Amino acid sequence: AAALVARDYLQADETPIRYLDPDVKGKSQSGWLWTYSQPQGDVVFDWNVSRSREGPREFLESFRGQLQTDGYGVYESLARERSELILIGCWAHARRGFHEALGEGRAAAWLVGQIGLLYGVEKHLRQQKAGPQLRAAVRAWQSRPILARLRHALEIVRRRVLPKSLLGQAIDYTLSRWEALTRYVA
Repeated sequence: AAALVARDYLQADETPIRYLDPDVKGKSQSGWLWTYSQPQGDVVFDWNVSRSREGPREFLESFRGQLQTDGYGVYESLARERSELILIGCWAHARRGFHEALGEGRAAAWLVGQIGLLYGVEKHLRQQKAGPQLRAAVRAWQSRPILARLRHALEIVRRRVLPKSLLGQAIDYTLSRWEALTRYVA
């Protein structure tokens, strides 16, 4: 774990797990498996009986750098209290909401398509085994215009849908995390 948090980039996620507690007879309990990883690298699993911020707060205590996560508020809370912890958003989590809203009209499908274009840029970079400088240049050239178009569309569509609809919720999720979702092109 020490080697993992000594780096400047981590991915984190948490998953609910049912477990049997020998002190509680007759029913299972809920716990959380927190996962911390490097792309194509080490993975550390940290077990907690709670989803509170204390588990990740302790695990990430010495971490300095970029932390890629979903939109769970614990990560956002930790980033607010520690300036050396920079959140990077997860487009897979943002895309999920739009995918779930596909039945609500053509706008959701178009938005999923735009996110797919971002995925396409990243796929091409992986295939080319692009280094950091080429990644930055290609993202500036190809991804930034897609993101600008996507942001503009999100703001327009947001005014046309009910906030509690699946599409409205997906838009709010994405726009409220826009800075973290677009840091990768900075």
